[in-house]
Amino acid sequence: MEYLAISLAVVALFLVIYLRVGRYVLRTQVTLPPNNPRRFASVILPSLPAPRGKIVVCAGDSITHGRVSANYVDLLAARYPEPAWTFVNAGVNNELAWNLGLRIDGIAACEPDYVTVLIGTNDVNASFGVQNLLEYFADQSLPERPTPEFFSENLTLIARRLKKKTRAKVALLSLPTYGEDLDCYRAVRVSDYSKIVKSVAEAEGCDYLPLNEKMTAFLASSPRPARPQPDERDAAKVAAKASMEKLFRNGSFAEISERNGFLLHVDFLHLNETGSAMVADLVAKFLDSPNI
Repeated sequence: MEYLAISLAVVALFLVIYLRVGRYVLRTQVTLPPNNPRRFASVILPSLPAPRGKIVVCAGDSITHGRVSANYVDLLAARYPEPAWTFVNAGVNNELAWNLGLRIDGIAACEPDYVTVLIGTNDVNASFGVQNLLEYFADQSLPERPTPEFFSENLTLIARRLKKKTRAKVALLSLPTYGEDLDCYRAVRVSDYSKIVKSVAEAEGCDYLPLNEKMTAFLASSPRPARPQPDERDAAKVAAKASMEKLFRNGSFAEISERNGFLLHVDFLHLNETGSAMVADLVAKFLDSPNI
């Protein structure tokens, strides 16, 4: 009886530790960057010296948010220093295009000169398995099932609202690769969604930044074999492991990427420093291009 009580106490202790660690990890991952749109519009924008420099809003999901993926917005800020340039990080973990469309007013309040949009990875991921779909429905309060048509409609609305509500020059980026196995059906799905991004950019008069094409070319030319695609459960385990490693070992994303067998990713969705530098390079070319 005493042994049973001790065992239950040990289990209860581990459960408490597990839950507290889980909450800490979640809180750390979802905390918005200090240069998020709400804080920028209310605190930073009014304090900018006149004449102010160019304001760039980078909008997207966790790949832009930069907590579980290397932060390309910070890379850009290092290349384009203040006061000539100011960068706003409008990335929010786990969002689909529909969710980003609800945040356009907050982006417009930043009075941007440039807006880049990197969204769609979660739209694709929601289509991989019933469990993924149900989790996205629950977490993101989606009004309907994510489909390519739903993605196209929402990305079009994003582009149009940005054009209407801001004077910004707008660029849409194609999706990063899903993992690094270019022959799997997930790679085909991501490529199809990237074609939607290109079509919307052309139709709405936005610049198109070919991230998917750039990453695909790099991976295709690499002599290193790609890590095979897992099922959804294994992919979630790899993502959770990478997040825990980053939080508690405080290493670089590149180190985690190497241990997980990737070249550009830290898991099957998020990018290491090399992958994020590719995003920054494309955005830099957009910012350096002549204004129309």
